[in-house]
Amino acid sequence: MQIIHTKKYRLTLHIIYSAILLFFAFLVILLTNNDTHAEQLDFSVNIKPVLKVTIPSDTVILDVNPTSSGVFATQDLSVKVGSNYSHGYKLYMDANGTELVNSTTSDTIATLPNNASGYTENDFIVNKWGYKLPSTNYLPFVSHSEILSNTTPTNEDSTTVTFAAKVDVTQPAGSYELTLNFVAIPTYQDPTISDMYYMQDFAHLTDTQKAGVLASMTEEEAYTLYDIRDEEDYKVSKLKDGNVWMLDNLRFSDSNYIMTEYDTNIAPGTTWKFPHSSGEWAESCTEAYINADGKNEVIAHSGKGEGKAGTYYNFCAASSGTYCYDEKNGASGTEYDVCPASWRIPTGLDSGEYLGLCNSINGETCNPWAIASETFEKYERALSTTLAGFIYNGLLNAKGSGGWFWASTPDSGNMAAMTVNTSTLSPVASFGRMNGFSLRCIMASE
Repeated sequence: MQIIHTKKYRLTLHIIYSAILLFFAFLVILLTNNDTHAEQLDFSVNIKPVLKVTIPSDTVILDVNPTSSGVFATQDLSVKVGSNYSHGYKLYMDANGTELVNSTTSDTIATLPNNASGYTENDFIVNKWGYKLPSTNYLPFVSHSEILSNTTPTNEDSTTVTFAAKVDVTQPAGSYELTLNFVAIPTYQDPTISDMYYMQDFAHLTDTQKAGVLASMTEEEAYTLYDIRDEEDYKVSKLKDGNVWMLDNLRFSDSNYIMTEYDTNIAPGTTWKFPHSSGEWAESCTEAYINADGKNEVIAHSGKGEGKAGTYYNFCAASSGTYCYDEKNGASGTEYDVCPASWRIPTGLDSGEYLGLCNSINGETCNPWAIASETFEKYERALSTTLAGFIYNGLLNAKGSGGWFWASTPDSGNMAAMTVNTSTLSPVASFGRMNGFSLRCIMASE
């Protein structure tokens, strides 16, 4: 057996050796003929971060037939989390309130009062509700309560949340409800920009962590981040003014997507979605966003962005329905919009961020109506302006020759904007809110 094995081994070496000789002979011929060709392939695998929360039902129901002394009822909910973030996650339970509300009569059931040791079934207070984890007694509900965490990646962690209420006959009959959100967020230890994957990841950082990420960014270098709402990719960069800007026009436009505070810059405890063009809303908001032709077409642009036209938003849509055209002069602007969570629309006019960027690039105060050509070229290159045109009365205008970008600052019923064409820019312009303009977002400061 050993002899046979040795022969096979030698034969194999002999074939390899011959093949090597043939290869070198062939290579000599190629070199002699001076007709060589080689191509290099860079092979990489991009593994997206995953943070998934699973619950078996979207409703927990406690059916109670109260008595004069009170009836105690409970219901378990299994919650599972999976994550491949290197430093793990934290799972929170959030809500816009702490009371169960009867939608018919507006009667309420309050959560338990604070108690350091919690409550058992025996001392649970009548006409109150609460919850417990496997290692706790029954606790009062406080929004943003941490219920599960891990400091390493995990395929699946699970816990059981037990909801409880004790009710007597003095509590009016009816269905009492509260919407709870189970929110898992990644945890970071001294993160850098390379740890950021989604635009929304910045919303989960402490002020110190965010400062560390910003310090790790090289000025005017482009970094790619994704919008978790539609997985679109965007270039972002820290520019001369110290702010982090999007270098691409926002493309998010899914009218079926329900936005929340965890993915969009909207008010805590609220939701919003784009109205359909068929008119879900009042006339002033109908067709609040417009997907014009060439939504993702690459057109004239400078700098490091992708140069895609993006989506055209009137300001009703840009402000996530909070500042629509029928309000005229009745509001002072908007702090909420359709930018990703932890991002917002830049400010405008004389004290705005569009002009501030120009001042930083120029090294001194820009004259907004007579910007030097050298400053214009640096501005356009830094912000990677895209000449996507604009929408008015349903028609696309000036595509390829000009770009119009909303700002968040009101101006006598209009809204501020920044405009740019092939040779000039105006960082202090303003227009009517019915126009369909492009959107850039800037990272929100705390």
